[in-house]
Amino acid sequence: MEAVIPTKGVKTFYHILQCLTKIGEHLFLEITPEKIRMSTLNQNRSAFIGFNLDPRYFEEYNYHTGAESLLYRVNLKACEYIFRSYKSVEQCKLVALEDDDVFTFDMMCKMGLKKTCKLDVEEGEPLQAIYDRATFPNRIRVRPKVFRDYLANFHSTLREVTFRLDHDEVYIRSYVDDQNEDSTSLSKRCLHTDLRMNVEEFDKYEFTTERVSLTFSYKEMMAVLNFCELQTHPITLYLGTEGKPLLVSLSIPNAFDADFVLATLLEPEEQDASGSTQSGSTYTQSQVKSEIYSPSPSYPNSSISSSMEYSASPISTFSSQTPSTVGYRRKYDGFHDDTPQKKRKFSNDSDDEVVWADDLGL
Repeated sequence: MEAVIPTKGVKTFYHILQCLTKIGEHLFLEITPEKIRMSTLNQNRSAFIGFNLDPRYFEEYNYHTGAESLLYRVNLKACEYIFRSYKSVEQCKLVALEDDDVFTFDMMCKMGLKKTCKLDVEEGEPLQAIYDRATFPNRIRVRPKVFRDYLANFHSTLREVTFRLDHDEVYIRSYVDDQNEDSTSLSKRCLHTDLRMNVEEFDKYEFTTERVSLTFSYKEMMAVLNFCELQTHPITLYLGTEGKPLLVSLSIPNAFDADFVLATLLEPEEQDASGSTQSGSTYTQSQVKSEIYSPSPSYPNSSISSSMEYSASPISTFSSQTPSTVGYRRKYDGFHDDTPQKKRKFSNDSDDEVVWADDLGL
């Protein structure tokens, strides 16, 4: 596969990688003759992002392998790092070969400079959230800036916000789980914000159920809206009931479309099928089907070096009935230990070059 990103598309491609990095640690690539799919899943499996890049998004797109699709898994941080200097990139060529474990980025930069970055990849399987837009009874079409301006009124350390909808009004309020917080932490977060949105600000508002309150992650929603605002296209929110996933959809003709799936909280008074009351609020995961098993990645051999060691656990098939927190643990090397010394001395086997950890802000 060879795909050439034009000058005007390099910035957007970097913003896509930046948005994916704010959610997950690994990028799952599915390359077919019809599209390039880029997706990721966060560590506690409560947020999923999937981008489908249309071949018309690229200046050139050639799929000349015999396989139906090419499936890869790469490190997102390393991939984003390649495009940190995207402002100087005039053209970028993506190259992926069927029997190769390297993904190549050929960049033509200003002043005739050419850069080639090779990133080690692993073979993977497609990652896909399972949902049906037709099953969502409520829909809102709105400019992302409108929604983001309202959410910007909340404190950045807030974990969740509640989106309450009725036939003629929409409220956004801060959410604090009193059952899972002690009195000390609650006293530190005594600020509660409650905003009423004007329905007339929406391009389209379809509400067909009774009053519903959806509680979702504030940080992840802001990451989604920040990206969507840069694209200047309206988004569509698909809303169901408590405990059901919330879907944010963005579509740009002849370029790409994106789906952002966020889990919502199930209130403690909600009962399960057996009639027993659940204890505490828990995320009910959006049904994301995956049969990816993750052997220990070997990223240190990549041309994009990393100071992290990955200890991976297998990602098995999961659904909303079995919440899971299995993910990837990162173990950092460097100036981190439990010694109580006030100053720690580090050197590279030379008495002439000594750096104190306190001078590094550690």
